[in-house]
Amino acid sequence: MLSEQAWVHDLIERHRRALSSPIRKLPIDIMREIFILASSNVADIKDFAWTATHTCSEWRAIAMQTLTLWSKIHVATDTRAYTRPCSLIEMPEIQELLSISKGASNKECVRRALELSGHVPLVVSFVQPDNFWKDQALSDADVEMLDMLLDHAPRWKIAYLDAQHGGPLFNDRLHRLRDRVPMLERISIEASFDTSGSPHLQDILAWDRLDDEDRLACLLQLPILDSRLAQYVHLVLELFRATPVYVPPLSLWYTPL
Repeated sequence: MLSEQAWVHDLIERHRRALSSPIRKLPIDIMREIFILASSNVADIKDFAWTATHTCSEWRAIAMQTLTLWSKIHVATDTRAYTRPCSLIEMPEIQELLSISKGASNKECVRRALELSGHVPLVVSFVQPDNFWKDQALSDADVEMLDMLLDHAPRWKIAYLDAQHGGPLFNDRLHRLRDRVPMLERISIEASFDTSGSPHLQDILAWDRLDDEDRLACLLQLPILDSRLAQYVHLVLELFRATPVYVPPLSLWYTPL
């Protein structure tokens, strides 16, 4: 009996200390900012955003009502720490995702995060298994997560897609982006070209070997370009012929008109 009383007394004391904790006195707006800074990738079930929803009812309410908390989604289809050295990806937001996210993504986390993010712009990435030396196709769950992200393409603000080993499946899905990315500002697509089906192909020019005019011409062939962005690239191409411009490699910076 005494031990039970001591246990109840200890429980009450711990609850009292929790209620008087300084963090409970912070304004909700400050709590929201702390949550956003503590979260890095809501596709990972171990991310702080999910921890907050299971800490207490107050934290859960704050997390569920903070739409931007759920807007950084990095889908890694295996447990690799990275797809390539992050310093080579000229997109700071994606560098952060790739350097922090270590585990494979959870399909249910991706689905729920896309719901909780509401209408806010998204920072997304999709990294495939490193199957260069082995036949390792995307699983059904991987494809489903890719399709989830593509369903929300109209909200993409910054995106990184690792399609180096994607094959026809990835290429087919890229066409879903055409005329569906009005918020897109930056996108980087890692891709490789299989020459086995082109026996007469003799020369392949790498992106970093092209001059700026050729790069702009290549951009016009991207399946993701909507009509407004295509007009923008056409305009830059015309301006280049009069005054040289610089187009950064690997990425395209674009502000919607």
